[in-house]
Amino acid sequence: MLEQSTAFAEAIQSHGQAIGHAVTRILDGEEAGLVLGALQSYLDDLRILIERHPGIEAAASDLLATAAAFISASQTTSGADTRQRRFLAEAALRFTARLEAAQPSESARRVGLA
Repeated sequence: MLEQSTAFAEAIQSHGQAIGHAVTRILDGEEAGLVLGALQSYLDDLRILIERHPGIEAAASDLLATAAAFISASQTTSGADTRQRRFLAEAALRFTARLEAAQPSESARRVGLA
C-alpha cells in the first residue's frame, strides 16, 4: 500500500467524520430525508477523492441502502426497531473500516491532496 499524504488523510478523515455525523443524525431521527441526501453527497464527494476500490464501493452502497431502509422503517407507525438501528450502526462501522484502504484518485492528485 502506498504512503498517504497528510492532506489526503485529513480529507478522508473529514469526510468520514461528516458521514458518521450524518448517520448519527439519521439514528436520532433528525430531518431524515435531508440528512440522507447529505449522506449521499458526502459519499459522492469521497468517491471523487479516492481510487475505485470494490470493498469501499460495496460498503458505501450498503451504508446508503441501510440508511434509506432505516428511514423508511422509522416513518412507519411501529418505527425502526433495535435490529434496524444495529444494522445501520454496523454498516457505518464497515464503511469506516474500509476507508483505511483508500488511496488518492487522479482528481485528488490534481488538486494537491497527494
